[in-house]
Amino acid sequence: MALVLQHRLDEGANINNSIDVIVREINSATHHVKFEIVQDANSTFAELTPGSEEYVGNIHFSPLWRDFRTGKVRVAYIAPREYAILKRVYPPPN
Repeated sequence: MALVLQHRLDEGANINNSIDVIVREINSATHHVKFEIVQDANSTFAELTPGSEEYVGNIHFSPLWRDFRTGKVRVAYIAPREYAILKRVYPPPN
């Protein structure tokens, strides 16, 4: 599963301001997800080095935004920086 995240300040903005991450672990009880950033999708996120262990963290899925019918989920990224909007969930490339 890959997540498309968008910076909180760009909520509702163009989906091109996004980064791809690969989910490594999901805790269904707490709705926390361990992920790894795999590529930069926009120069805005150039400081986020692809594959860097420094940017592996947890995402908390807000229950208000967990809509499995549409695949849209609202998330909050804990440290080192805050990213908030999960625009869609889609299969990773083959």
